[in-house]
Amino acid sequence: MEYNTGTTSTKEVIKDFYNALASRNTKMIAGIFATNIDWLIPGDQALAPWLGYRSTPEEVKDFFDMLLDNIESKAFEIEHLITDGDFGVVTGKFVSTMLATGKDYSSPFSAHFRIEDGLIVYYRFLEDSYALVKALTPDQQ
Repeated sequence: MEYNTGTTSTKEVIKDFYNALASRNTKMIAGIFATNIDWLIPGDQALAPWLGYRSTPEEVKDFFDMLLDNIESKAFEIEHLITDGDFGVVTGKFVSTMLATGKDYSSPFSAHFRIEDGLIVYYRFLEDSYALVKALTPDQQ
């Protein structure tokens, strides 16, 4: 499925991204990204291999496939969607269960986007990485 790049408004592209994410359609999500992407979700890749850099739509699809295989989303709320030209920021909060440990992970987040020609070319996702480490670390017996 090819993404309709005729939707060029920054706000519309970001909304399309979150609608695709809500549908858990990783192929559709990847189609909203440009051929070359500057993507980063910082964190401990040894503990959470879905974190780190990505640069292609295929890597974005792999990210979401891996993420959805490792978490169960319990709540996701967008609080603000702010755009300025080709740049957008989304803030919110989420709760997910880490399937490896059964622990819940709750965090505020901000996601930063840059849109060119109706596609996402830049993505940063910032979350409480310390809480993620705690949620992915098994309890000591």
